[in-house]
Formats: sequence, C-alpha cells, structure tokens
Amino acid sequence: MPVTMVLDDGSGHEPSSSEVRRLTVAAMATTDHTSRSLSVVGHEPVTTTGVIKFADGPEASYAVTTAP
Repeated sequence: MPVTMVLDDGSGHEPSSSEVRRLTVAAMATTDHTSRSLSVVGHEPVTTTGVIKFADGPEASYAVTTAP
C-alpha cells in the first residue's frame, strides 16, 4: 500500500494540506505536459499551462516549459 510521508529532520509525519495540494499540482502538471507527448528537453521551448480547482474552492495554476 503506498504511503505518502514528509521527512523533516529525520522524523516522518503526514503531509499537511498545503503539501498535498503542492504534490497534486505537480502531478497534474507533469501528466498534462507528458500527455501532449512533450519531453522535458526539446528543440524548441514549449509551455503547458493549466488551472486546478480543488473541491473546497481554491485554485492553483501551473506552467511547465521544455528546456531548449
């Protein structure tokens, strides 16, 4: 069973809600970018952008740009 933990100063704890949101945005940005068949390194820079609306109201935006 997968478990998400945060390791700080040698001790582990459950991630805070802001850490979980940050991980969710990073996973969504990566999935969105790779679903366009874009690699992280390419010949011409390409940017994938998006917005995630969380169920409890807040929104988060992301931008992933390939390296030249």
